Amino acid sequence: MNTFDTWWEENYGEFSGQSPQTKRKMNMAYDVGVEHQQAKVEELQKQNAWLSDVAERENKRANKLKEEHVSTTVLLGKVEQQKAELQKRGDSLEEILKKATELVELNIETVERIRDKAKDMHERNYKVSMLYLLKPIRRVLEQALKGEG
Repeated sequence: MNTFDTWWEENYGEFSGQSPQTKRKMNMAYDVGVEHQQAKVEELQKQNAWLSDVAERENKRANKLKEEHVSTTVLLGKVEQQKAELQKRGDSLEEILKKATELVELNIETVERIRDKAKDMHERNYKVSMLYLLKPIRRVLEQALKGEG
């Protein structure tokens, strides 16, 4: 028994009451239908293979993108860590500069005070020196005024 006969019996029961010519035409129609369905199956298999290839390529691409994302995330973490370290160093240097500036300002103030004291001391020493120099002249003048001289 061929496939048409098997199909007919499964779906319609025993093939009877038809001429051999009708049976042959129905068998040819069945064969054409099977070939058509087989062509559809083959086309769908080709499409499925193509889609499988596309899916595989896209999965590889997605995996590569994930790897790149992970790599980029790791690099970003390192960059952020370096940035934080540089910020700490910058803050530390800024604090050192601030303290150095305060120290320089204190030194300037100290130098100015010392200079002012030295200036005052110089003026006082000048005045004292002048008094010592003028003492003998004063005595001479006092004696002259008293008529002693």
